[in-house]
Amino acid sequence: MYRTVRIIDADLYIEDVVKTNENPASISWRMITSATPAIVEDLHCVKLERNGKVKYLTVESEHPVVFKEWSTTPEKNYESPNTFAFLIGFESSLSSNKRCKIKVKISSTPPLFLSLPPFEIQE
Repeated sequence: MYRTVRIIDADLYIEDVVKTNENPASISWRMITSATPAIVEDLHCVKLERNGKVKYLTVESEHPVVFKEWSTTPEKNYESPNTFAFLIGFESSLSSNKRCKIKVKISSTPPLFLSLPPFEIQE
C-alpha cells in the first residue's frame, strides 16, 4: 500500500493504493477535524463547516464506500475530552486479489461532478 498527497489550488487530493491477497478485505479511512461534519447522501460526500467556511470530502473508488462519523468521546475516565473534534471518513469492502485505488478530495467546490486529476503510479 502507498499514499500520494497533493495540494492543487487549495484542494487536497489523497490517493491510496491497496493490494488485497486471496481474501477480501474491509478498510476504514478516517480523519479527525475541528469542522462540523454532515454526511450528504444525495451528493455522496461529507460537508465540513467551520467559522462560516465549507469544504466537501468526496471519494472516487471502484468499490462502494459508506460515509461514517465515529465518536471522539474518551472511553476511559482518565482520558482528556476531545472538545470540538470530529472523526469522519468511510468504510469499504475490497475484492480479493486486486489492486484498488481510492481517491479522496477535500475541496470548497460542491461535488456536482467528481473530477480528480490523474495520478502517476510508481511501483
